[in-house]
Amino acid sequence: MIVFIKPLEVVMTRSYPSDISRKQFSKIHLILESTRKKTRPRRVDLYDIFCGILYMNLS
Repeated sequence: MIVFIKPLEVVMTRSYPSDISRKQFSKIHLILESTRKKTRPRRVDLYDIFCGILYMNLS
């Protein structure tokens, strides 16, 4: 999986069994975005954060 953080910076991440698909994540993405306070732009992908939380909960 390739994650774009800045326009010229690409980071390769590893897939884990606890990861959900982007299609599954799209169903909850709007709910997560609606609870966010509007401050500065996000620098990390919310999908990666959510998969990290799933990984920690399932381990």
